[in-house]
Amino acid sequence: MSIRRRNYSQATPKPASRKPSPVSQIQTPTAATSHHKPLSQAAWIWTTEASGGNAPPGTRAFLRTYTAPPGQLIASATAIIAADNEYTLYANEFPVGSGSSSSTAQTWSINLGAAPQVVFAVVATNTLTAPLDAAGVIFAAEINFVKTAGNCTGGAYLVSDVSWLWPGDASLPSGFEFPGYNSSSWTAVTMEGGPAPLPGAQSLYLPRRAPSGPFKSRSCRFGTNL
Repeated sequence: MSIRRRNYSQATPKPASRKPSPVSQIQTPTAATSHHKPLSQAAWIWTTEASGGNAPPGTRAFLRTYTAPPGQLIASATAIIAADNEYTLYANEFPVGSGSSSSTAQTWSINLGAAPQVVFAVVATNTLTAPLDAAGVIFAAEINFVKTAGNCTGGAYLVSDVSWLWPGDASLPSGFEFPGYNSSSWTAVTMEGGPAPLPGAQSLYLPRRAPSGPFKSRSCRFGTNL
């Protein structure tokens, strides 16, 4: 599995005063270079420990599994992610990369070969030692299927929302980043403040039809992405 990274930083510096909620730290892009809709469907998520956008310090595990439709295999994914305060992203057990800024989003290009399923696992840390502090993860990914007969390419879009899971406590279960891990005892995360665009989102676009749920499948005609 090969991985490429790009960093995107927002132009407005992070304020030095008391840290606001994660959503207010990610600013909406002021200009777009394409008619495609930017990454506006992702929401900040955290554990259900969070109250009013604040959470206790510590490291937490998050998980989202996507299974390709029958007859399809996953060739690659492009993921964009930021966290307050730190994250490490895994895809199908392999470490993809890490980041440590809620005002800088990173984009990762991931070669998945021909996988029937992709497991996105995130280990995120709220590093500040105050009893309660803002914490969150925001994520979106474009998933590309292996080309079918007629050179037709389909795919799906995945975002951070309540379809993501966490173990319900501060544990980091062994092997949770592996495909096939049994997450049936895990619980849904909570969304903090609703969808919020990422910094640099104008550089990675959703299709003309924006996703209306946890993911949006892409259909295609021969040789044409829709």
